[in-house]
Amino acid sequence: MGTSQKEGALERWFVTAHERAAVTKATNELCGMRNDIGSVRHKEGGSLRVERDEEDVTKLVSTLESVMVNPFHAENEATPLSNLSSGVIMPNDMSTRLLNAQDLGRREMKTFIANRINSNSVGFLGPTSQA
Repeated sequence: MGTSQKEGALERWFVTAHERAAVTKATNELCGMRNDIGSVRHKEGGSLRVERDEEDVTKLVSTLESVMVNPFHAENEATPLSNLSSGVIMPNDMSTRLLNAQDLGRREMKTFIANRINSNSVGFLGPTSQA
């Protein structure tokens, strides 16, 4: 069982937190290391790094807009389906089949039930149509 799981150890940790902080501060001062809240800064938060990150985001957005297709920008209902990264347009017969997949599936399910379960005109394990 780890120290953090023992109630007594957790209590000592919390009760002595201020003392440990004072020792850390005194050690830093003794070594000539200042630890002012305003002076401690992570390298990722510096102005140069933030500026470079902003430029990188701008470049990325520009690349995505120029190379990739925006799937949410459809001029009308007849807009063909296309690959998001390459922009290759899906053939009409395939896109129609994909867009109507739910209706096709329901139709096939009804036919299956009607022919195999309700009327037994086709064997249950017989081949299905290729709709």
